[in-house]
Amino acid sequence: MMVPVTPIQQQALKQVKALKAEGFSRMEIARRFGAKHGTVYNWYSGRTGISKKYAEKIMSVEVQSMKHEMLLPRDYGAEWIQPANRHQRSKLGSYWNAVKKARSDDDWTALKKYEGKYILVVDKGKRQKMYFVTDPKDIKRLDDEAQLEPIEITFGS
Repeated sequence: MMVPVTPIQQQALKQVKALKAEGFSRMEIARRFGAKHGTVYNWYSGRTGISKKYAEKIMSVEVQSMKHEMLLPRDYGAEWIQPANRHQRSKLGSYWNAVKKARSDDDWTALKKYEGKYILVVDKGKRQKMYFVTDPKDIKRLDDEAQLEPIEITFGS
């Protein structure tokens, strides 16, 4: 016997699938909606439907609030990026702290640990690697151009 699916359950499933298509990991989606990552996988793979309880929770969470844009210095200038997950946002925040310390103390050794390192970003539904700028000349140039302001924009609530 087929259990009828309510419109709110259909809409919640569309939101979960849209977030997955944008490149969000199932761990990130599960964390936001209070579910297990295996449960999220079952939802978007079609193994199970979304219960009414979870559908209401998903619909009450503002999906836009999952999109974070942060500024990442690049060789050619600063660029707005969307880190792939919370760990990547944290990594970028640590990088900004190192840049701030290097600029204030004029001691560039704090940036040595970021040489050759990258951050995963979501761009048009695909994950990409973007490498950190660690060259003092490039950072000073970007600072002179007033492009080094570590800002995070969170859409939604």
